[in-house]
Order: sequence, then C-alpha cells, then structure tokens
Amino acid sequence: MKTKKMSKKTKIALFVTLGVVALLVIAAIVMYSVYAASPLPMAERFQRAVEENDSAAFYDCIDPDARVSVRRIQMVTGASLSRLVQYATNTTEYDTEEKITYRLTDYRRTGDAAVLTLRASAADGREWDATLSAVRRSGEWYVAIKSADAS
Repeated sequence: MKTKKMSKKTKIALFVTLGVVALLVIAAIVMYSVYAASPLPMAERFQRAVEENDSAAFYDCIDPDARVSVRRIQMVTGASLSRLVQYATNTTEYDTEEKITYRLTDYRRTGDAAVLTLRASAADGREWDATLSAVRRSGEWYVAIKSADAS
C-alpha cells in the first residue's frame, strides 16, 4: 500500500490549525480558572436557591460564621428567602413579601472580599439596585452578613 506525502502547504496549515486549537484550549483553561476562583459560581448558586426557594442551598451559600444567626432571624420573623436577601442588601424599604428575583450585574473583588451588585425585580414591575457582600474562607466564597470592606 502506498502512502501519499503531505505537501508543505498542508503541513503548515495543519501546524497552524493545531497551534490555534492549543491556544484556544489554554485560553479556556485560564478563563475557567479565573471564573472558578471568583465569587461568581457562589452568586449563581445563591440566585438559584432564592429563585427556587431552596433553603438548604441558600444556607450553604451563607458565611458559616453567620448561618445560625440568619436561621434565627428567619425563624423569628418568618421571612422568606427573598425577604432575607432584602435584609442582607439593606433594601427593606421595598416592603414586599412577594417573590423577588435577583440578577447579578457586576462585582468588585478585593482579596478575600467582594461586593456583588444586583438588580432586584418584584412581580409588580418595581426594580432596584442592591449590593451584597461576599467573603472567601478557606478558598470558598460565601455571602457575608457584615460589609465585605470590613472583612
């Protein structure tokens, strides 16, 4: 069986293609590493927990040092998860117990602390901006109860 030799042009095209693929893979790995080290995955889990009214997932996102206090606040007040987020974001002037949705619009990270900027929307169409503090402990990000700047 005879094998056909590749032309020089084909070899160059193959080399360039493999180089581009390798660069894309490296870029994807770097981007994922930056994303995974950021508070964004935790913010997405937190948002889903509030939207789905999933208390277990919600409390997994809360700073372990504050979980007991937040649970007590919820037990005493009977607040929904959405209302607890209103307490955490200091937006209780929007007096509502209806379901509120939150969308992450931006975040600012300084070391092991971050401030997440959220856009809140109520069912009646009202919208407002809110900020939520986050803190990293032992490599994991959590929603912080105290200001991220004080962490």
